[in-house]
Amino acid sequence: MDRITIFAAQYLIYIIAITILFYVLLRLPRGELKTFITLCGMGIVAAFIMVKVAGSIYYNPRPFVDGNFMPLFPHSSTNGFPSNHTVAAVLAALLLWRYSRNVAVGLFIAACLVGLARVLASVHHIEDIIGGIVIATFAALFANLVLHHISNRKVSKTDN
Repeated sequence: MDRITIFAAQYLIYIIAITILFYVLLRLPRGELKTFITLCGMGIVAAFIMVKVAGSIYYNPRPFVDGNFMPLFPHSSTNGFPSNHTVAAVLAALLLWRYSRNVAVGLFIAACLVGLARVLASVHHIEDIIGGIVIATFAALFANLVLHHISNRKVSKTDN
């Protein structure tokens, strides 16, 4: 069981990234590539800012630091809030939502497994994971709203 937990906690995020890469290369309509890249860029910047702000507001020692024991794999004793792995995995899944809901749901489940595995590996508390999900959700919403606003401005300029 420990090997599965370690795999999910450390490496499942790469499978999520590879899945998105294959989706973009094989299934994303060619005209949507620039939009997707823009969406990802805005989402990543928004998430990065929110992670930095949240981490500076709230410090949550990692479980192995609190309990003075060894986690399942070596990890630094930095602030555990929020879980960067969870933010990245959930953000990736949510940014794909507008293109393929089925793939996005599968990736969201995988992202939640990443977070759960990090709790089981004792490198995060559950609130670190929940914080990561919330931050990723707001970052994805922000990116989609900005992209929608930009698209509407382009349409209104061509109407004039």
